[in-house]
Parts: sequence; structure tokens; C-alpha cells
Amino acid sequence: MKRPHEALLARRLLETHARGYGFALFYRRVWKWYLLLGLVFALVLTFAAEAELWLLFHGFVGCACGVLLRDIAWVRAIRKNWPFSVKVTDWEKVRRMAEVAEPEASQPER
Repeated sequence: MKRPHEALLARRLLETHARGYGFALFYRRVWKWYLLLGLVFALVLTFAAEAELWLLFHGFVGCACGVLLRDIAWVRAIRKNWPFSVKVTDWEKVRRMAEVAEPEASQPER
């Protein structure tokens, strides 16, 4: 039996195959994490500014910039290698993995 997260990964891979890999797709998939990260950074930056802890403030500004630059580099690297991944991937196997049967809600539990 296939695990549900494998089916999700296969569906995402098929979506990427259809659209191509880019910034819009990446940020659409991770926007919740960026929202959480932004809230944490905003809280720490607000605290550091109120307490006049400028070293901490500037350190966190640098970390926030580093996170964005890391993800930009990550997307660019994946996009650069994507044509090779398309060539070597067995897309029929990916399609089969994406087709996980949903549990039937109409059947009563025994």
C-alpha cells in the first residue's frame, strides 16, 4: 500500500511537469511557512527595536535576507536542472503513484 505523502509528492511532481518549475510555483507551495517565518521575524525585530538591541535586530534582518537568498538560489538551481529530471523520470510510474484510492466514505465502519 502506498503512503499518502508519496501520492502527494507524485501529484506535485506531475503538476511541476505540466507547468515547469519556477518562483510562482515554489512560493505558492510554501506561502504558509513564509507567513509563519515572517511573523516570528516581525516579533523578534519589534522586540529588539523596542529594547534597543541593535545587534540582535541587525542579525535577524541578515537572517531574513539570507532565507530569501537561499530560496532564490534553490529555485534557480532546481529550474536549471529540471530539463534533465524530466528526461530521466519514469512519468508513468509517477502517475500510478499519484493515483491513491481515497477511503470510501459511504461504507459504514464495522
